[in-house]
Formats: sequence, structure tokens, C-alpha cells
Amino acid sequence: MTYALYGPLAREEHAKINAFMILFKKLYRMIGIGIFIIGSILALFLPYIIKDYPVNHEVYIIYFLFVFLILLRVTFSLTKEHCYMWINVITS
Repeated sequence: MTYALYGPLAREEHAKINAFMILFKKLYRMIGIGIFIIGSILALFLPYIIKDYPVNHEVYIIYFLFVFLILLRVTFSLTKEHCYMWINVITS
């Protein structure tokens, strides 16, 4: 992400920067949706994956909490990168 934005930032091409950020936002959303779909599908196979422990609703709650935390990391990593990029644009 930083590599793609280096040239436009150096040349102060704000339209290109906005286009890249919109693209990255869409990509991060698609990655998040993919993580949720794959996580939901894998939840169906938890009884086969975990054989030593009986799978009840508590295991599913813990599993989906982990999936949710991964989704939050993906979401906030985009937000953090976006904020740092605009701070650099404004200060330079």
C-alpha cells in the first residue's frame, strides 16, 4: 500500500491518491467478506476438526469471537493506514 502511494504522494497527485484509497478500501472489504464467509463455512466443520472436546454453543461463540477479531484487525489496519497517509499529505 505504501509502495503504491509513494509516487503520487511525492508528486502531490491527490486525485490518484484518492483513487488508490478507494481501491484499497474495496479490496479490504472484499478480504473481510471473504474471511467471514470462509470462517462461517469452517464453523460447520468444527465437530470434525475438534475431536477431543465436545463442541457446544460455547465453542462456536469463542470461534466467532476470533473471526470477529480478525475482521476488526483488517478494518482498523485500513483506517490506520488511511489516517497516516493523510497526515503525511497535510504536513508536507
